[in-house]
Amino acid sequence: KYNVAVPEPAYLPTGADFRSAINFLQGYSDYTGIKFYANSETTSENQITPASGTQPIYMVKNGSTLEIHTPAPEFMANADCSSMLHTLVHITDIDFNNCVNTSNTTTMFGMFQACSALETLNLSSFNTENVTNMSNMFSDCEALTFLDLTSFNTKKVTTMYEMFKGCN
Repeated sequence: KYNVAVPEPAYLPTGADFRSAINFLQGYSDYTGIKFYANSETTSENQITPASGTQPIYMVKNGSTLEIHTPAPEFMANADCSSMLHTLVHITDIDFNNCVNTSNTTTMFGMFQACSALETLNLSSFNTENVTNMSNMFSDCEALTFLDLTSFNTKKVTTMYEMFKGCN
């Protein structure tokens, strides 16, 4: 009966644009972790311009962790997450904090490629039902010892070329 406005998500830029924003605004050699926070009141002068929509996205350095904040209820991943965190060689832990919606994502090509220090990665909240390309997704993640893919749906995936190449 009532028209209740549903809060709009914070739309993440394409994977390569997201990585460029991280490198440009923060430099990537100073931190070892990345953590996402939705429903956050934290603001910063380091704002990432969302791909679309109106909800802002802020980057805040907290010790050795780069925090990605939004006041929105969730982050909406772009259809193209290619190279999103590619070559962040100092990162040991990435926490998506169950607030990154990947239901519209179709390509995860090289998303974590060459994150050579990455040790733990929990992707159990990722919705991969529309993903078609997972090539090189984890290639050269040499230090990866924990990887949770329990929710992965690969029915539409057409290529997984070298998905785990170079993982020890």
